[in-house]
Amino acid sequence: MKITNYDHQTLKNDLIDFLKNNPQFQDFDYEGSTINTIIDLLVRNTFYSAYAANMIATESFLDSAKIRANVVSHAQKLSYIPKSKVASTMIVDIIIKADNETTQNIIEIPKGFSFAKKINSISYRFVTTESYNAVLDGDSYVAKNVILKQGILISERFVYKDLDIIIKNKNVDISTLKVYVSKPTATTKDEYHLQKNIIKSNKNDLNYFVFENTKGTHTIQFGRNVLGKSPDFGDIVTVEYIVCEDDHANGLDSIIPLGAIESFSDITINVVQSAFGGRNNEDIEAIKFIAPRIYKTQKRAVTEDDYIAIIMDEFPFIKSCNVWSGTDHAFVDYGSIYISCSPVGGYGFSDSVKNEIVEKLKQYKVGISRINVVDAINTYINVDVITNYQNDKTLLSWSNTQSKIAANIKKFEEDNLAVFNGKFNATKFANDIIKNSDVDMIDVKTSITQNYPIVHGLTSVYNYTFENKLIEGSLKISSNVIFSYDLNEQKLYDKNGYVYIKNNDGLKDIVIGTIDYESGIVSLKTNILEGDELSITVNTESSNINSKNNVLLHFGKVSIMKG
Repeated sequence: MKITNYDHQTLKNDLIDFLKNNPQFQDFDYEGSTINTIIDLLVRNTFYSAYAANMIATESFLDSAKIRANVVSHAQKLSYIPKSKVASTMIVDIIIKADNETTQNIIEIPKGFSFAKKINSISYRFVTTESYNAVLDGDSYVAKNVILKQGILISERFVYKDLDIIIKNKNVDISTLKVYVSKPTATTKDEYHLQKNIIKSNKNDLNYFVFENTKGTHTIQFGRNVLGKSPDFGDIVTVEYIVCEDDHANGLDSIIPLGAIESFSDITINVVQSAFGGRNNEDIEAIKFIAPRIYKTQKRAVTEDDYIAIIMDEFPFIKSCNVWSGTDHAFVDYGSIYISCSPVGGYGFSDSVKNEIVEKLKQYKVGISRINVVDAINTYINVDVITNYQNDKTLLSWSNTQSKIAANIKKFEEDNLAVFNGKFNATKFANDIIKNSDVDMIDVKTSITQNYPIVHGLTSVYNYTFENKLIEGSLKISSNVIFSYDLNEQKLYDKNGYVYIKNNDGLKDIVIGTIDYESGIVSLKTNILEGDELSITVNTESSNINSKNNVLLHFGKVSIMKG
């Protein structure tokens, strides 16, 4: 018999041939007798057994498993806990107008105080997950860098009578989880802390452990008086967490309070950082990718991959990050490590979040003296697409053709750009964007732009790191600014490695910076009086544009024209 056959009829014929070779079964009628039914049952049973064996083998390994519960189980064997759903985070300053009769120097913004914003019939709710003190400053109470989480703050109480405490809500944000234990009649309670590294644990530590169970919810366990102190049976375990909303509020940049704070109702909210980081629970492919890398780090940061794996594990609101040594930095800095991260639903981080990342990494670093978290630099690829559109060779109008090409460009950006170490391949771009457009040939011209926020009225340094070889004489300014020089025209150009401001009064042009055509670094030192940002556009030697370190590629100005 050919045991590799899985076709029903082929397998049945093999089984009949096998039986016919036995003298006792040679005279049977295999088409019309009861034995035909028995053979069908044997074939069906063979299929069931083969399928079960295949599934058991497949689900026994992290790389091949398809069922989430099995993938999660394998990941946990590698000391990795897959991320739960994550609530959007917003950082705000809260200003509370005091009245004339105020005598308090401090008022408390309570834990669970709510804020909201309604957009297109969808309400987004944010809450404080801890209390904050607002300090009297002039005629107002001010609380700075208040962290708000999107969702509802839930508090559950359990009587400890089992070794496991199960949180049944599937939308819980585990990063907001807090666990307290108290005696039934006590007025105080002990806070337990999540422990990820058992090497630092002893039997008296107030530790808890959390993991995703087979039902897709989360289970809390204690140290069983070995890896931490366990509650006594009958103790009260209080669990607080945020339940995430279905729609993430990433990008939301305004919000209002729901109610008064200690009878003060004149409240102003200044958003320090727009909402970011909201995401669904980690999918299977992401778990398969990150779990082995977390295991590889062994709870220490030595290589660049170690830093990336630890950051992605510790900070669930981060979409992607890149790490490089100071020797590979645009401006060499020995003994340092540089990190740039991109949040889910956002473009950067406040200083407080950067400091949090640095402090967390200090627990893992080995041999590095300085950790620097820097903002991502957005480089915009400006594209002129010139097509050979001919209306007598297509049923599509020109506007429909433009729409299809524009949609293809957007998909190309989603698939290839806006990630660290992304690449723009001109040939692939040209082939991808003409799909379904009835255009068979195009010409693509590109330039790249970077923007830099302006410091008004002070001589400041503006460094641009394009990370590609540049064409001499291609630099130009692409934003409206007014320099401190008394000139009729604000025009920049480059020549022989220097950047000049054009002087139209017959005087010598003014040197304001340098340009390195090999490394793609442009450094300007000048005083700007007016304008929002200084935008510099250059052309690259190669039609293929690369990014490294903290540079992210996006499409900027895109035009689609007839040839």
